[in-house]
Amino acid sequence: MGRIHPDADAAYFSRKPEVRPIAQSFLSAFDVTRGFTKTRGQDRLECLYLRAEPFIAELIGLERELLVAYAPFPQLQARTIKLHDDVVSEDRIRIDPVGTVLVCDDPKTTAAAQQYLVTDPERPPIVAISRAELLAIHDATALRGLFVEHLFRRDLFALESPLRTDTTFFGRTDIVAELFDRFRGGQTSGLFGLRRIGKTSVLYALGRRAESGEVAGSVYVDLSSPGIYQLRWWELLQRVMSDLASPLGLQRAERSKVSAMTIH
Repeated sequence: MGRIHPDADAAYFSRKPEVRPIAQSFLSAFDVTRGFTKTRGQDRLECLYLRAEPFIAELIGLERELLVAYAPFPQLQARTIKLHDDVVSEDRIRIDPVGTVLVCDDPKTTAAAQQYLVTDPERPPIVAISRAELLAIHDATALRGLFVEHLFRRDLFALESPLRTDTTFFGRTDIVAELFDRFRGGQTSGLFGLRRIGKTSVLYALGRRAESGEVAGSVYVDLSSPGIYQLRWWELLQRVMSDLASPLGLQRAERSKVSAMTIH
């Protein structure tokens, strides 16, 4: 059985008794280590940090603390989710990236959150639940079921667009590493395959690795775009060079000088 840390109890819950039942709903599997209020304008979130007991940490894959954000409002708004995202971005070291919990007084919290989150399918999952539904959870079994329902029943193969972040990119590490080694060695490489098997996602991952390691900048040129495939070869060359100038920190080349330049 978990507990509310004495420091958090004295500094936060003594002033926020209405949030205590939210914390108590998680005590069958978590310790509550911190509580604080995040505000922006008229928006407000009551934020809790939870440390999982071993059995739930292994189930979910938690290595750090779980964020539980409570919005004490009758309707869940998109700006509330954005405020939640601010909390996550400000404390990435402490908050586990596997997912977060968002609680709201709105009885339609789950549906409202799903409608918003569908616009960004790559983002880390949010377990969105109404206050009433959360307070109906009384044991670790029900709490475990909540996480399984929201975190592990996501169809990763239903994503329609190439993956631009590492959130849902997996299983292609060896390909990315091989291409990166060839790229770093100055070798020209190509990636071929059938449609919609993940070639573009691999290229985005390769670009992220090159940029994060400060090896080079990267530019992705989508030849299916009418604005690209209608260019003449020298216009395309100018476009690529101009796009490369920014991540490499170079000044943009003048059009009159392009024809006299050679790329090595």
